[in-house]
Amino acid sequence: MSYFQKSTNRYLAKAVQGDLVTSGNPNGNPVVYWPFGAKADTGLVAGGFAWVTADTDGLYVANGTGTGVPTGLVSRQLQYPIVNAALSESMAVTGGFSPAIIQKGEVWVMTTDPGTVGKVLFANNTTGAITCAAAGATVAGATETTWTIIALASGATAESGGQLVAVSKW
Repeated sequence: MSYFQKSTNRYLAKAVQGDLVTSGNPNGNPVVYWPFGAKADTGLVAGGFAWVTADTDGLYVANGTGTGVPTGLVSRQLQYPIVNAALSESMAVTGGFSPAIIQKGEVWVMTTDPGTVGKVLFANNTTGAITCAAAGATVAGATETTWTIIALASGATAESGGQLVAVSKW
């Protein structure tokens, strides 16, 4: 019985959530990471928002849900092991590991609704889901961020929901 790889693609993906948009471009915008170490607690996924708080010992803890504006987006790193062998893949950050949290930069994220260039991201404080709407709009249960959509993944249209979008905070 094989648990991990179930299929292969002929070509590489155009983008993966949590990847840097300007990866490999020496003239691209720099990336600013959360400067303090934080340990992952619950609900963190690559390309998702992270809320960082201090625990009772004064250590920083990152969660996939929280209150107010999130600290940043979780960068996709190849250091998070898949701890459940029944999964074929995982974008989850294993609890206790230190996630790379991007505070400024350009990142690929997956939205739950159709995206359009120029809209901003809203972070659902209860589920961590990412939605997009016009700046200044009200989205129930979500907090407006300053991350703006700069491009749609190749082949995506504004009508397709749950799509990969490039966002920037510059």
